[in-house]
Amino acid sequence: MNNDSPFIATVALEYPAPPAVQTILDSLGQVERAALANRLNYLAKGHGANSADFDWGVCVGYADMLFMTGRIDASKQEALAKHAKELRSSR
Repeated sequence: MNNDSPFIATVALEYPAPPAVQTILDSLGQVERAALANRLNYLAKGHGANSADFDWGVCVGYADMLFMTGRIDASKQEALAKHAKELRSSR
């Protein structure tokens, strides 16, 4: 299945994100964006049975994976991790 397949759900953020984070999400393919947007939504709203620390760790780990695979640079990795930390603190 290709990255822009119509079978991949488009996931919107359920809260406003800083412009830098929104730009990063917009630059990702559908698969990457959906995975990260879901986790950021979980972190912001407390969906599911996961703790805030777990959801934060998944978001940071996903940002690390995007960096390690060359999809984003270090400044974008840091912006995603910082945003996840802010969401964890607000929960």
